[in-house]
Formats: sequence, structure tokens, C-alpha cells
Amino acid sequence: MAQIPKRSGLLVTLVGPAGAGKNQLINDMIARFAGRTPRVRQFPTATTRPMRETEQEGREHHFVSIVRFQEMIEQGELLEWQLVHGKGADRYYGMPRETLENGLDSGDVLLADIEYLGAQRAKEAYPDNVIGVFVMPPSIGALIERMRNRATEGENEIGKRLLRVPAELEYASKCDYVILNDSFAEASSLMHSILNAEIARRGRDRILSSVLVNRFEYTVRVVPVTGQAGVFNPIAQPPHPEALLAPNTAPFDAALALARRALDPEADPERLVTAPTDHDGYTPPLHLSYTVRNDGIEQVAFIYQYHVRD
Repeated sequence: MAQIPKRSGLLVTLVGPAGAGKNQLINDMIARFAGRTPRVRQFPTATTRPMRETEQEGREHHFVSIVRFQEMIEQGELLEWQLVHGKGADRYYGMPRETLENGLDSGDVLLADIEYLGAQRAKEAYPDNVIGVFVMPPSIGALIERMRNRATEGENEIGKRLLRVPAELEYASKCDYVILNDSFAEASSLMHSILNAEIARRGRDRILSSVLVNRFEYTVRVVPVTGQAGVFNPIAQPPHPEALLAPNTAPFDAALALARRALDPEADPERLVTAPTDHDGYTPPLHLSYTVRNDGIEQVAFIYQYHVRD
């Protein structure tokens, strides 16, 4: 069975009451990470509500009709969906599954302002790729003031949103991080640090799989020679006996074992020609050889000479 490639992207869900400052943090992070790799962008959810003047199709949301939204439900295109805030039948929100998976497959960092139920469903579906951040307002009064100042909801709508706050606050303890948005500068700084840390953590597997680890090997090589010290001559043409150096094995010990296996069962360690022994007891080889194999593996050979019996 073919193995499904591990998704390298990240979905960061920003959860919190309306007016907590989630969208402001998202926009600030996108600006601060602009031009960097991986790309940081907003994850567009699907919604049936009208587009606001400051929004753009496909950036904050995919704005669809109720008929199209129902088709997406029936065809299994949504990871989750729900009716939010209860303003008639025109406030459906949902997470398009294909849009999310394409973003995760591309390695992007997706920032999403979604309801806590959607965040919970995303975490369940993609536990290795979803980070939850709860944006905590300093007070109910601050929420009311912020919603009134942005002038996108009337008093009735603000009241309905406030009724959701207790359930939303209960979700805070389930998130990976909680940001108190009392001072936006401090909240932004913390959010920036969280993203940097998570990007670095996500990059760990990529680095481990592509740089150094499992990309090099050590060997020991023994060249049989004859003659007096300083004028040794190889008595065999390459390739000379060579073997992988096992972890935690001294190269000298491995070279002696190789000489006994390949040249002389009774090989004398005094005949294994080395460089001068270091002060810590390490017995270095005469030479180090570095090559890169055709498969890209870097190879370092610890080369000793073995003075065969005359």
C-alpha cells in the first residue's frame, strides 16, 4: 500500500469571542511574515453571509449562496459546518476540506478565525497540523466597546454574540496557547513568537530528513603495506579492505578487526600504522578521505595502514 506523504503545513486556529481581536492579529501576522518562507496567509472559510467592504473573495472567505452551501454539505466538501449567530438562515460557515488540505500539502501556515466547534473538529481531523490559539478579551465591557466601534453589528446582534461567550471561554483550556489581548502590541508580539516557534518546530522533521541525518556514513579502510616506516608501499591495488564504522566504536579498534578479518587473522595491533596518538587516547588514522556517492550519501573513510609481515 502506498504511504500517504506527511503534510508539512500548519493550520493555526484563532478562537475567541467576537471583538477579541482575532482578525486584527491575523492581518498583523500576515504583514509581519510577508515575503518569508513558509508563506503565512489566511485560510478562507465558506460562508453565506454578505461580503463586507474590507473583505475580498477567497481571502477571508469564499462567499457562496445558500443553495451552493447546501450542495457542499451534500457532496461532503466541508470538514465541518454550522449556523453561526442565528441571524436568519443566511449565516452558515464551513471549512472546505480540499482548500485546507491543499494548503497543508503546500507547507503554508494558514491562519483561521473560526468558531470553537470548527477549531475542535479541525484538531480532531488533523491533530499533527492544527495549533489552537485562544484570544482572550480583558473584559466583557471591552468586547461590547470593540463591537460597537467596528460598527458591523447592531445592538441585537451584539447581544446574540455575547450569549456565546460562556461556551467560547470554556474552550480556552483546550487550546495550545492563550493570548490576553489587553494591549494589542503585547498580544501581537506573543502571537509572532508563537508562529516563529511553531514554524521552527514544524521544520524539524524536514531538516532531520534532508540534512546530515541519514545522509552520511563513516567507514574504516586498511591499506596493506610493506617496507620501513616512512617508505611504506601498498602491496595491493584498490579497493582496499573497507567496512562501515559502527556507532560508538573507535576507528582504531574497527580497523584492527578489519585487518584480522581481511588480511591476517592474527594481525598485531603494533603493525597497524596510525598518526600520533592524541592526548585523550584517540588513535587517529593516517588520512581522512571524503567522497560523495552517486546516491548523494557523504562518506568519510578513516584510513589506516597495516604493515604486513615481511
